[in-house]
Amino acid sequence: MTHVGHHHKFVRRSFSRTSWTQRGRFYGGFWQNIPKEHRKYIWIDGERTVETDFKGLHISLLYAQKGIHYFHEYGFTDDPYEVHIPNVTDELDRRWLIKSLVLTAVNAVNEKEAFKAFQKEANFNGHTIGGVSSTFDFLRGVLHALLEKHQPIADFLCSDEGIDLQYTDSRITDRILHHLSRDSIVVLPIHDSYIIAERHAEDLRRATYNAWAVVNWR
Repeated sequence: MTHVGHHHKFVRRSFSRTSWTQRGRFYGGFWQNIPKEHRKYIWIDGERTVETDFKGLHISLLYAQKGIHYFHEYGFTDDPYEVHIPNVTDELDRRWLIKSLVLTAVNAVNEKEAFKAFQKEANFNGHTIGGVSSTFDFLRGVLHALLEKHQPIADFLCSDEGIDLQYTDSRITDRILHHLSRDSIVVLPIHDSYIIAERHAEDLRRATYNAWAVVNWR
């Protein structure tokens, strides 16, 4: 159980491999370690909060490295994590499966390591996928469906690209925090999502678009 109180109120950036350009994400806040369904009860200065996130962040970042704005190219209604998977009919199960496999694949050096990491995370969280067994053969079929959908970035999967992506998304978060703090607006980062008072949701949206543009397109 995560302790919620006057401890762990600050975040710090954590880098890797003795480099200032590897990872760099913000860690340490208590809100990062409580279930999402409980985070909605967080209030800031007596105000209700909302949690917003990037849609398909890492896939969008990979496309950006190819000079492609994913949602301009494929439409804002397209979900980059929506892929047809036989025998997985539950939408939440399917999205969790695909998103988790993408995240493990971009952080792995090969398919085997990606599948092992996926199984470890699923077992740790006690997550099952509609009775489907997460064998290497099953996961390989899911990965190949992803590669078919996202052919322009297929070379990035299972290539240890995740550590660089985390540095990119940490730069986006860094700009968001600095931008909003100048106006004394509190925002709580959770890597690719942010908790903020409801009345500042539009401020967060503008700061996010600005940070995305500066980090990816300049």
